[in-house]
Amino acid sequence: MNVYDYMNSEAIARHCQELNYSFTPLQTAWLINRSRRHTLKEKHRAYGWVMEHMPDEEVDLNLEEAAGGKAVSLRWFLKEYMRLEGACPENCFQPDFDWEGLCLAGIAKQEESPC
Repeated sequence: MNVYDYMNSEAIARHCQELNYSFTPLQTAWLINRSRRHTLKEKHRAYGWVMEHMPDEEVDLNLEEAAGGKAVSLRWFLKEYMRLEGACPENCFQPDFDWEGLCLAGIAKQEESPC
């Protein structure tokens, strides 16, 4: 997978390629998420590639109330994120949709750390 294709700025993508910059799994997932040129299906396919081909890492979500402040696995988070996006009603893609509340509710149900 070419992560540079997921960057919104062609100039920055070109610059990173010239530097031969290697993105971490978390950085790669963030770039995929922020891409304005890819469909949800394409993004989910790319998240799958990240989970399959890149090392897992802990992600500190800074959600002390919902998850006791514990870090979770990036793979777990991406799976949960894709599940929430897949189950999402059409209105969740509106700018004012409460994604944080939806994610907090899903993370709060996690009984043990997936890491």
